[in-house]
Amino acid sequence: MRFTPRKLPRFRPPRMGWCMALAVVLLLGVARFAPQNLPVIMYKGSLLTLASVGGYWLARWVFPYGRPDQWLTGDRAVTLAASAGAMLSERMGVSLPVGPGTVLAVAVGMACVSMICRALLILGAMLAVGLGL
Repeated sequence: MRFTPRKLPRFRPPRMGWCMALAVVLLLGVARFAPQNLPVIMYKGSLLTLASVGGYWLARWVFPYGRPDQWLTGDRAVTLAASAGAMLSERMGVSLPVGPGTVLAVAVGMACVSMICRALLILGAMLAVGLGL
């Protein structure tokens, strides 16, 4: 067996690095022009961050089987999408042709619905904390 050294992972900047840089620039601007507001801004920012994390975990606890990734990978996705397609055709009273394309379309649609549901729960948590204080 031949030894091949493992490659080091390539450095990748954070996904939203530009957003973080913009936030730091704006925070420095506030510190320069209104330093008395800096503690309030940091407090509100930390509260909204905690609310977004809380909303995410609330969405995971309330809908444990509504995870977007389960619809897009593996054999379980095909089974779930086929059963969802059968349920939709039964409720609508029409017969949908169930083939690979239909199963994929239902799977992508259900993944989108679960992502929107999660985003709305996070939005609600952030609005509740942001408007409540």
